[in-house]
Amino acid sequence: MSLRFPVEEQRIDLMTDQGRLARARRFVVQVELVDQVRGPFRLRPTIDTGAPFSVIPYSVRRKHNLWYNPLGNEWMTLDGEPAPAASLWLGIPCEFGEVTVTLVDNLNNRSRSLRVAAKLPRSPVPSHMETTVLLGYNFLADNNLTLTVHPGSRTTIGSIANVVGFLSTES
Repeated sequence: MSLRFPVEEQRIDLMTDQGRLARARRFVVQVELVDQVRGPFRLRPTIDTGAPFSVIPYSVRRKHNLWYNPLGNEWMTLDGEPAPAASLWLGIPCEFGEVTVTLVDNLNNRSRSLRVAAKLPRSPVPSHMETTVLLGYNFLADNNLTLTVHPGSRTTIGSIANVVGFLSTES
């Protein structure tokens, strides 16, 4: 059985110096993780299909006492050549690790546990991205998820306000 979880559009309307409307848009989905001290909590990470890997910022990891399974610290090509740039995020060195999340919706429907293989920065980054969890393309591929979006169908009222698509998974 396939389960569908709403993908919402967050947007900021901006104006250029020539009076042109410019909309900054991101896709978000609601997930649940587990704080080792306080228990389950929910976040709304950004789905970024242009990012090859997911990212869980340093401050988010520390604030929520997230446990992760270490997957490595140094990167190399399959030919054994060092690939130090692959271990950076916004210039900050990263560990590579795995956490699990569960997709949830407003009716408390839940997916199976999903793998998030992510870059884990070793220190904070000096930007607004320090509080933004990114679910990269690898999240979709590793979990065999289907992302369906149609921004033209965005609603503006009710419990489905700002829904533009769905993230589907097998139960």
